Amino acid sequence: MNKKINGRTILLVIMCVVLGVLFVKNGIESKYGKSQNTIKETVKPAISLTIDTGKSTELFTASVSASTPFEALVVGAEKNKRTVTTKQYDFGIFVTGIGDVVITEDFGWIYYVNNVSGNVAADKYELHNGDQVEWKFEKSIF
Repeated sequence: MNKKINGRTILLVIMCVVLGVLFVKNGIESKYGKSQNTIKETVKPAISLTIDTGKSTELFTASVSASTPFEALVVGAEKNKRTVTTKQYDFGIFVTGIGDVVITEDFGWIYYVNNVSGNVAADKYELHNGDQVEWKFEKSIF
């Protein structure tokens, strides 16, 4: 009878250890995220940025690391000593000016990613490594 109790005790201890390891592992992953997700969130894609005001003297290009077209604009503008002015809406950030070029009734700042106009706010679009972001001051379609 002592042998059965010892065998059951050993089995119970092994099960407790396995379950404990699983709970600890799941607790760490839920608190800190899985290692693959953490790496993805901390590394920003390398992209190229062009800002075109329609005046050749105002055109500049920069290589930056950014997660969104808006972040790319802010980083690139800062590198080129330009200010960015915005207005916050429920749908996201709207760029009202880059440097001394501000929106008018007919013209506005529109961003493009890989030559395609954005369909969400510039701070909501997720960039990928190698994307080409361009901000153009052009006639507004709205």
